[in-house]
Amino acid sequence: MQGSLELRWSLFDVTVLNQHLKPMLVPFMDLGRVFDKVDRFSLKDWKVAGGVGLRVAWNLATIVSFEYGMSTEGNLFYMEIGHQF
Repeated sequence: MQGSLELRWSLFDVTVLNQHLKPMLVPFMDLGRVFDKVDRFSLKDWKVAGGVGLRVAWNLATIVSFEYGMSTEGNLFYMEIGHQF
């Protein structure tokens, strides 16, 4: 089982060389636990992780994401270029 929470703040809109850019600040938190069988579900030993990201909407269709996540098991930085959906 797992859950995620993220908040998105659009900082401003700007046009540079006819390209519309909209940066967003995105703090996030994830919570999860693995179970072998449904009847073994419990509220103990769930793992919590969180981080912060910067996303830039480019012409409102392409999203460039930079995210840094932290947990007790380690940290990770990643970048992704893709579409919103």
